[in-house]
Amino acid sequence: MNEKSLKCFISYSHKDKRMKEKFKTHLDNLARTYNITDWHDGMIPAGGNIDKEVLENLKNSDIVFLLVSPDYINSYYCYEKELEIAIKRHNNKECIVVPVIIRKFVSGDYLFSNLKFVPTDGRPVESFRPHDRGFIDAFSGIRNLVKLFLESENNSKKEVKNNNKLTKSSQSSNKSKRKSNNKAKNSINYSIVKDGKCVSKKLTQSVFDSIKLYIQYLPQFSTDIDALANEQLTYLTRHKSDKVSDAAILRQRRNNIENYLLQLFTYIQQRFIGVDNTFVHFRVNYSGKYKTFLEVGYPIIGLSTEPISEVASMIGCSKSLQMPIIKSLNLELHRMAHPNEKIKRDYITFTFNEISMLYNVDLSMCISVLEKEKNIYKNMFYPMAIFRFDKVIEKMLIQYLEACKQSNLNYNIKKVLEYGGQ
Repeated sequence: MNEKSLKCFISYSHKDKRMKEKFKTHLDNLARTYNITDWHDGMIPAGGNIDKEVLENLKNSDIVFLLVSPDYINSYYCYEKELEIAIKRHNNKECIVVPVIIRKFVSGDYLFSNLKFVPTDGRPVESFRPHDRGFIDAFSGIRNLVKLFLESENNSKKEVKNNNKLTKSSQSSNKSKRKSNNKAKNSINYSIVKDGKCVSKKLTQSVFDSIKLYIQYLPQFSTDIDALANEQLTYLTRHKSDKVSDAAILRQRRNNIENYLLQLFTYIQQRFIGVDNTFVHFRVNYSGKYKTFLEVGYPIIGLSTEPISEVASMIGCSKSLQMPIIKSLNLELHRMAHPNEKIKRDYITFTFNEISMLYNVDLSMCISVLEKEKNIYKNMFYPMAIFRFDKVIEKMLIQYLEACKQSNLNYNIKKVLEYGGQ
């Protein structure tokens, strides 16, 4: 739990009260990681002064969530009072304002138009089925904004502290220590598989920082995914489909797996690699070629969805070496699998050999980030490879698949995955 207490203000139209309650449920889940207290006008006691309560809580908030809809924009109180104050404080860097698009509205030049929207690309929550998928997407971005806000706060405090205490001599001493520490860290080597070849690399500061974050985030990530698997088991036990057609059963089971994998990747984004410009492929092998089973992420640019040959691909290499493979600019190997694709991303590929042995089905997972200047997300690929993140994910997938089998003895995992891949 983070020590910094974050005060959140939820600005919404009363016509969207139902959506507000669902949003608050997901916000409460986020409070498991961060010390968050939220406020909305439904908390004003009977006889309370509405204007006074709203103004006081709005001016003391760290984050203001705008639940945007046509009714929100048409609400005089929401738009002319709450929003104006929130935007002014945001521009003065006194808080951050996050527009959460819950229902589609007519595009225009609004006070919040220049802010970063959630869910991704401003897609309304109501367009997701179920709506919880939209909130999961939204909170992927919200979690990162919270992290950035806290990091900004911590950096500001450190800067003030250093300015008050450091002298020129101590600065010189610290600089020498940092150089010495960096030299010691850089002298440490580690082995990974990159472009299909085992290579030895020196530990850089950026990778070292990613390793620290990986170790920090992994326990809570494992706890969250265990809870997710238990939720799936409860759902599957309560929703058996013995009285419908075989095709309908397969379609429902495929949808359940897709939903689980979607949430699994959402947690990976939240904990490890960030949301912007990241995506994932889950692929299943059909007759020597891997076809996409599920593709999640945005924006998808230069990302091939064509079947990939088992032999001429990073997937085949990962499977044969039984290790995660990190991609870089190995054009020869890449073009064998994607002859018409210009490389615009960095990625790590996992294959799950234990799943292959248990269920006679080859499943792979590829996490990608678009290449950008100062792209820090791809640094997390190194601890994922070093500490065998593929084994962590494989264990979670096996637990889920076993839960599916326990829910129904006729559950055929291979058929479900193959149905989903067609």
